[in-house]
Amino acid sequence: MINKALILAAGKGTRMWPLTDNTPKPLLPLGGVPLIKRQINELKKVGVENVYVLIGYQMKEISDFLGDGKEHGVKIEYIVQAEQKGTGHAILQAEGKINGKFYCINGDTTIDAKNLEKMSVNTNTACMM
Repeated sequence: MINKALILAAGKGTRMWPLTDNTPKPLLPLGGVPLIKRQINELKKVGVENVYVLIGYQMKEISDFLGDGKEHGVKIEYIVQAEQKGTGHAILQAEGKINGKFYCINGDTTIDAKNLEKMSVNTNTACMM
């Protein structure tokens, strides 16, 4: 079982402006629930207990919403990405902080437990949602 996840939530969301002018993309509501909260709910369904959130742009809003994760039923740790240089660079920020297998999810995508479970059974490949 994979019990760790990295949520990439450091970007500016420029293609979503003006919606992201005051709200980071992961906090935009979908059906009244912020995207990142929906992600955490689905990750919990597959046994994820430790969530690492990569933050940068509007990081305070994200960390204020998520806190330490207790309210959301997980443990949350933050990794700060000072400069946004793409997805590969973002994932490299987690080097030495996350050991073993983990889910890596863009903070602006919807996910579900069914697809996460499918990802976890194939140990010979890497994939990212």
